[in-house]
Amino acid sequence: MFVHSPAELLRECLSPWWSIILAVAVCVLAPLSLVAVHIHENPMFSPQDEAAHYDYVNRIAAGQLPRLGDRLQLSTMETISCRGIAYPGIQLPPCGDTHVHADQYPGGGYQYEAQEPPTYYAVTAVVRWLPEHVLGLNEVTATRSVGALWLVAGLVLLWLAGRLMGMEPRLLAVGVLLLASAPVTLYEASIVSNGAAAVACGGLIAALSAYVWRTHTTKAWIILGLGAFFVTAVQLTDAFPALVVALLFMAFAYSTRASTFERSIVDARAGSRAFWLPRRREYAIWASAILGGVVLAAVGWQMAFHSLSIINPRRLPTFAFLRKGPLGISLVAEEALNLLTPLTQGFTSFRSNASLAAPVSFTSGNLQVIFGTLLGFLVIAGAVAGAFVSRRHWHHWVGLLSLVVLYVGGIVVGVGFWRTYGANPGLIGRYGLSMAPFLAVVLVAALRGRWMKIGVGIFSIATFALSFYFMLSG
Repeated sequence: MFVHSPAELLRECLSPWWSIILAVAVCVLAPLSLVAVHIHENPMFSPQDEAAHYDYVNRIAAGQLPRLGDRLQLSTMETISCRGIAYPGIQLPPCGDTHVHADQYPGGGYQYEAQEPPTYYAVTAVVRWLPEHVLGLNEVTATRSVGALWLVAGLVLLWLAGRLMGMEPRLLAVGVLLLASAPVTLYEASIVSNGAAAVACGGLIAALSAYVWRTHTTKAWIILGLGAFFVTAVQLTDAFPALVVALLFMAFAYSTRASTFERSIVDARAGSRAFWLPRRREYAIWASAILGGVVLAAVGWQMAFHSLSIINPRRLPTFAFLRKGPLGISLVAEEALNLLTPLTQGFTSFRSNASLAAPVSFTSGNLQVIFGTLLGFLVIAGAVAGAFVSRRHWHHWVGLLSLVVLYVGGIVVGVGFWRTYGANPGLIGRYGLSMAPFLAVVLVAALRGRWMKIGVGIFSIATFALSFYFMLSG
């Protein structure tokens, strides 16, 4: 774990030469092919709020910032009527009807995604120009395709982070491919949603943290603070990876066994190398910079959101169905458990005709449940592996802290939604998707034994291959 210059680190990440080919395959080619097929096979809007996200992007492109209480734009409503929404029983005005009203659309036609920060939408509005004007894609497809670029960026950043932490390329490729092929990852990257940026946010924090750890640059606190601010400004739940790193650095600063703790983070293969260990106060500064970036972005956006809203969030008709039934902290704590399986829980099963009204084929449905359940168990097993060993390395600490942040963070987010809207937060796994890069790398780093590594590698390839079958067979 020597201190290296950026050029030296880059050469390290790009060696051996065949690792570049492997990285391109799992970080670029695999996700692009999966997302392309998913978008092609699912022309209808996703029922997971895609139309509202699409409307948000169009408003930002026109130089407008939506406010809670606004109705969907006329152009958005017309697009919804022509494309449809993949949900059974929804009645929409006919395509081509120019005399439509917001009340004719689900949720009263409100722009309820105005609750989200504008960062994802601004970036997407700019980047979609390329696929729309260069590739000739229609506006919806062009906007969706940006999700593939968010995903590729996240996987590349995760690859760099893994290499900086000394992971073997073939083992790292298994984790990256598994992340790219996971149902929630693929689904979110294929629709217009700020969830499409979640993997990129997790990958960014992983890469910045690994770089700071390897170089100990004097600008570390600036790099970490800006990174934490950015991911929080994309979506509040995307701050979870930053919080994990902050807790890790804070433990360095205040642990009574700091020397042993610091060395346990390093890859086991680096046992004989020299170490450069910064003073404890530097760890505290790094952690404080991360927390400062998260708090500044979160509080700043909440203040802006409430000042811009033109309706009381508790009276927003869109969430009326979530206000039925008893509400309480026990319900939130139960729903927060869903965040522990961010790669599999809360996604819509693949249909070839994009309609939830159409049943999934018997074989496809069963295989999706089997592979989704196994993947969920694998992720949790990898994360809790650190609880069963005496000598913990970096992946053990990251895995354990990730589960803690996912659950506690889920409760905090759920309580915030409940108190703001007076409604059931409906927490599902995709709210923890930004933690998926950490969990995927932790899983493969925790593997021991040749046959175990081969088995998970086969499972990863099978998940990738079967994703095409799920999308194309229905």
